[in-house]
Amino acid sequence: MKVRENTQRDMGYRIAQRRTEMGLSQEKLAESIGVNRNTVMRIENGEHAPRADRIVALCDALRMTPNELFGMNILTKAPEDPRLSQLQIALEHLPKEKQDTFFQMAGVIIQGLLAGTSTTF
Repeated sequence: MKVRENTQRDMGYRIAQRRTEMGLSQEKLAESIGVNRNTVMRIENGEHAPRADRIVALCDALRMTPNELFGMNILTKAPEDPRLSQLQIALEHLPKEKQDTFFQMAGVIIQGLLAGTSTTF
């Protein structure tokens, strides 16, 4: 199997997974990106690669970054502390809303630590 076919199939899987997490039907997603349901089905099955403008629309509709859509790891260097790798893996398995909540909470904790606020766990 060609690399391109694998990439399309993997991207299609990520699109279907995210669409399902968001409770969207293929028809609703199709409407939001300006295609018909059949096209969404073919994209999710890895049979069709979306055009660049559709990729932008997919990212917007599914609230994903292009890195997430294409399955690219945004870390270019492996973290030195293995706990960071474990945390990243765990976060990747959470729905986007819970990831957002985690990052908001982490930001508050870090700001508190930097300000010298006493935080105990």
